[in-house]
Amino acid sequence: MKNSINKYLYRTGLAIAASYAIYIILTGLFEKPKYLLLVYNRTINYDVPIEGLEDPKHRINIVTNGMPEIEERVNISSAPLYVLIREKKHDIEFVTDKIDKLNDFLKYEIR
Repeated sequence: MKNSINKYLYRTGLAIAASYAIYIILTGLFEKPKYLLLVYNRTINYDVPIEGLEDPKHRINIVTNGMPEIEERVNISSAPLYVLIREKKHDIEFVTDKIDKLNDFLKYEIR
């Protein structure tokens, strides 16, 4: 009798662990990527919101302004410069200096 209860508990534990592993794998596959938008600006006021930015799928989590120290080293020729980065992999997805091109990329290219 004691042996059958142990087998039952062991199999129940394995089933729970397997279903949890399958749940984690499936949520990772269907998770939509999030993006970080860096805005390199030559203005001193960094708290100004970006005018004209459209994010219909709500994938951009954080919008930050570039740091002046980096701008001096990178030598940005046109301001503002928009850099869209994928959050998990830290890959640069898109770089532009026009907000319209960024909006088009957000609407049509990101699935």
